Amino acid sequence: QGITPIHKPIRGGTDGSTLTLQHNIPTPNIWAGGMNFHSRLEWVPFEWMVSAVETVLKMLTLWVDHYESPPENR
Repeated sequence: QGITPIHKPIRGGTDGSTLTLQHNIPTPNIWAGGMNFHSRLEWVPFEWMVSAVETVLKMLTLWVDHYESPPENR
């Protein structure tokens, strides 16, 4: 999708924090296309929102392709 992932630990919100800290299950923070979250200056360009949707759809396609293939091909 032309987006370079940034790998760094963050708290990840209430649900992600609970899963990660209390249950030791790492949770990804998937980009939503917005800027300045939880501030008075929060905003999102429409093009970034479209890109976020395309990225999630691509991730789902890869996941489905992986789990629909026979185990010996994984």
